Amino acid sequence: RGTAARVAAERGRGFIEFLRSIHRTDLGRWTLVWAILHAGTMLAGPYFAPYMLAKPEEGGLGLTPVGYTVLVFTAQVVRMLMFPLAGRLVDHYGPSAMLRVAIAGIVVLPLGWALSTSFTVLIIAEICSGLAWCTAECAVGVLLLGCTNDPQDRARMIGYHQAVCCIVIVFTSTIGGQLLHILPPLDGSAFRALFIVSLFARIPALLLAIRFLPELKDPEKLQGLWRLIPGLQPTITLSKGLVRAFRRQ
Repeated sequence: RGTAARVAAERGRGFIEFLRSIHRTDLGRWTLVWAILHAGTMLAGPYFAPYMLAKPEEGGLGLTPVGYTVLVFTAQVVRMLMFPLAGRLVDHYGPSAMLRVAIAGIVVLPLGWALSTSFTVLIIAEICSGLAWCTAECAVGVLLLGCTNDPQDRARMIGYHQAVCCIVIVFTSTIGGQLLHILPPLDGSAFRALFIVSLFARIPALLLAIRFLPELKDPEKLQGLWRLIPGLQPTITLSKGLVRAFRRQ
């Protein structure tokens, strides 16, 4: 097996044991960083859509349906286009290094939304969002697939990882909804104040990623694992098709 990530599977098979050792195992540390990042992100994440659609006098952008659709799908298209590149960067520099870079980008994403209502600025922010999240998800996917060679242990560990993140997402999304009602407005909008809070709440994930992520003992074994991320093959095919289409223009 070769990595310390299997410690959680060997010392305790249950979810409670995984939580107790989360700060001592490789997979536990990756899970902790990813969960804390989602905690900060989901404080504001569910409320970007209401912000875009709400009228300006209600603290929103008042976008048209077309403007809303363009903003929402910009990040998704960028993700599809960039996943193969992100995978190669993860292969070259390692998942831990690329995860740190991606988290640094994710931390500052709310700044554009909080300080500007310019559609151009928000499009740029969404392009950066697609790049950062694509890289982060690719890096974490590789780390999860490489956590152990035993398929049963791997499935169990990925399930524990996802369970922790889902619990955090539900909890922090609820907190974010409550904060909308109590935060003082920023430039006439409680949404923008929430985006600033979300920015600061993401910083601990970056600090932990810099200091807390373990060194990979067998990085060469992770080469190419990004291609095995579930659901990625259709995305790669579509990405290549889009790139070819743009080249013909």
